[in-house]
Order: sequence, then structure tokens, then C-alpha cells
Amino acid sequence: MAAVTTVRDMLYHYTFARGVARNVVALLLWFDKGTNKTGLVGRNQEPEAPYERIVITVPEDCRSMFITFSEGQPVERDDIFSYFRETWGDCIVRVLMEKTTCRVQPMYGRVIFKSKTFVSLVLNGVEHASLFIGGREIWLREYIPRSMNFGRPRASISAGS
Repeated sequence: MAAVTTVRDMLYHYTFARGVARNVVALLLWFDKGTNKTGLVGRNQEPEAPYERIVITVPEDCRSMFITFSEGQPVERDDIFSYFRETWGDCIVRVLMEKTTCRVQPMYGRVIFKSKTFVSLVLNGVEHASLFIGGREIWLREYIPRSMNFGRPRASISAGS
């Protein structure tokens, strides 16, 4: 018996050497060997796998904005929270304000969003943005953690704050 090397040779061998019924079963078994029981050669399993949502948690520092207030124009934490909730919906995790003593108004704070997308929305392509909340102006810029500030020139850190 000659060696079977191609599918055509295999079909010929099984069709004429044996009966048709055994022939079909043998071919199915041959194709299913190593092809996940489908008969398709080179089948890609990735698109057939069920969709699994992968949640990537972005650190708070990357989805935060640094905010500053004008002296004599205090803005309350709740006012900031309400403004963003009314403008963009449920987008804020929390608002942090400077800790002060003796009823001194805070001069800066930090807004932490649920997604980095909101930082881009607020800035709208500029480095600094200003908003009016209750008739009082606040300035916002992307938050840069102190650990990242050490390698930068001092002038670029304090700009706008």
C-alpha cells in the first residue's frame, strides 16, 4: 500500500479501498484530529471565546485635576461636586481640599474623576481651564504628583498655581 500524503490521496484510498460509509467516518476522524472536532484547519480560538470585560484601574493621580481658588472667593467642596455632577453626570469620586486652620479658606484642592476622559473634557485641549461655580472662578489643570515633579524644572511646576 502506498503512503497517503494528501487529502486527495486519502479520499482516493478510502473511497476505492473500502466502503463509502466507513470512508466518511474515517475522513471525519482524520480531520477532527487536532482541530477541535470541527474539521477546520488553522482555526483561531480567540474570536470564538466568550467576551470578558477587562477592567483596567487607572491610578487616582492620572485621573485627577489640581484646582486653585482666588483669595476672597471661597468655593465649597459640595459646590464643586454638584457642578460636575450637573454638568457631566456621576463623574467624580471625591473632592479634596487644602487642610486649613482657624477658618482660613482653602486656596487649592484636587478633584478625582472616575475616568481620565473627564480631565480631557474639562481641559478641552488647553493646559489650564477656568470655571465659574456660583459666580466664583476656579482654575484647573492636570494633577501632577509630587514624585513626578522632581525631574521637572521648578518653573513648569508652579505655573498657574
